[in-house]
Amino acid sequence: MLFRSLFDGSATSVVSGTPIKQSAQPGGSQGFAAPLAAGTYYLDVNGRNEERAYAFTVTVALILDPTPPFLALDIADGAGRVSSSTVSVAVNATESLSGLEEMRMRVDAGEWGAWQPFARTAQATFAETEGEHRVEMQVTNGAGLVSATASDTVLLDLTAPVGTLITPNLSSLISVSRPTIRYQFTEPLRRSSWGGSAISIQDASGNVIRGIGSYDPETQIGTYSVAEALTPGVEYVVQGGRSESTRLNSGH
Repeated sequence: MLFRSLFDGSATSVVSGTPIKQSAQPGGSQGFAAPLAAGTYYLDVNGRNEERAYAFTVTVALILDPTPPFLALDIADGAGRVSSSTVSVAVNATESLSGLEEMRMRVDAGEWGAWQPFARTAQATFAETEGEHRVEMQVTNGAGLVSATASDTVLLDLTAPVGTLITPNLSSLISVSRPTIRYQFTEPLRRSSWGGSAISIQDASGNVIRGIGSYDPETQIGTYSVAEALTPGVEYVVQGGRSESTRLNSGH
């Protein structure tokens, strides 16, 4: 009943919004600043002193926001190549006065999507076609100003890299107890994907032989150093490098 008697129907923020408020501070003058979206606002200044009454003088200064938000995008944490057609997009937007209100996005120069409430992250989905794809976005501030269109691109790669065994020579017995296995790949890998689990080596009983992996991005060669001594006369099955399984014959 209080809202109906004090405010008309345009004051929807009184009922549903979060009030902007400040308690009294030391001294005779009080003041604070806040960004305001377009709308109708009401000021309520009150105080209480049991000994004597005070008069209030309220001064309001409105500063017009002359600049739109700044916006930059970052697809998949800056990755240059992705293997999924759905990617995350970091929305790096700043606005000093009016706040960030809405955003919209389009993919590969298609139709703009509907305006949505602003968020720091979004998802974009490309057609499942290998090659370069582009995400574009705009954001608005509380004054209704639209940012310049920001964009970022990424390569969609749906073909898995293929590794070819280059050492050791499988036509002869392995002459060392801890051999080094090397694969040449057809395209770059993420360095983190070629580690201790890059290759699986097992004997006939299924026992796993541990090793250490490393990757050289310049040569696109993955190296796997066997950490446990192989048993002479035993055949080992090697799987890895996205190639067919191979067999090592230990004859050291």
